[in-house]
Amino acid sequence: MWNKKIIVMGVIVVFALLLFGLAQFFQTIQAGAWSEESEAVDTAYKKTIMAKATKVDTFINDQTFKIVYGEDAVGQKLIVWISDEEIHTEYVSEGLKDKDLLAQFAQKEPTAKLMRVMPGKFKDKFVWELYYKKPGESGRQTYYYDYIDFKDGFLLDTYNLGDKQMM
Repeated sequence: MWNKKIIVMGVIVVFALLLFGLAQFFQTIQAGAWSEESEAVDTAYKKTIMAKATKVDTFINDQTFKIVYGEDAVGQKLIVWISDEEIHTEYVSEGLKDKDLLAQFAQKEPTAKLMRVMPGKFKDKFVWELYYKKPGESGRQTYYYDYIDFKDGFLLDTYNLGDKQMM
C-alpha cells in the first residue's frame, strides 16, 4: 500500500513538472508576439487619442499593420492601424457599421461562410477585409478575400484563393 502511494505521488509530480515545462515553453514561444502587441498598444496610447485598448490583431498584405481596437477618453470606439511607415486612426462610427457590412456580405454571397472580418489597408485605402469560403464546383470549397472600403462600403476587389477538396 505504501508503494502505491509513492507511485501515485511520483506520477503526480512528473505530470506537474511536465505541465510547468509546457507552460514555460508556450510563454517563451509567445513572448515575441506579446511584445509586438504591447509595443503597438504603447504606440497607440502615445501617438493617438486612444485611452483604452481592448484587442490587437495583425493584418498582413503589401504592408504589415498591427490593428489596435479601443476607446478614446470619452468611451468612443476607435481603431488604430500601426505600421513601420504610418499610423492611422478612425472612429468606428465613421466607418461602415458592422450590421451593414454583414448585411451587404450576406446579400452578395448568400451561400458563403464568413470566417473573419478585419480592418486593413488595400491599395492605399483603409478597408474591411472579409475572409470567407463557399462551395465551388465539383465538391470543392473555394476561399476568398473581399476588400471593402472602410467608410463607404464600396467593394474594391475580390481575391480568389482557389479550390480545396471538401472533407
